Amino acid sequence: MTGSELLKIHKMAKEFSELYSRTGLIDIKKDGGMPAVQVRVETFFELFGDGEYEYIHHKNGDATIFAVYDGVKYLTYVFKCDNIPERRKDE
Repeated sequence: MTGSELLKIHKMAKEFSELYSRTGLIDIKKDGGMPAVQVRVETFFELFGDGEYEYIHHKNGDATIFAVYDGVKYLTYVFKCDNIPERRKDE
């Protein structure tokens, strides 16, 4: 790794840390060939609680919840002990 690459990673780490504390961003990666953004559970439901989202249930009782917006997958990991907000009655 060059010094220039290390400096870029250093700056990115600082920006990522700030974004996590302000927005709930956890991770940015590829999932199924598409860009994916993992956010905290609360952040996910602030963004997509009124819209359509899908669940992937895991054998241990946890679930991955995701929505695709403009070619980017937004997802969150819900532990079986977490509370999932109820959908509004008008949906």
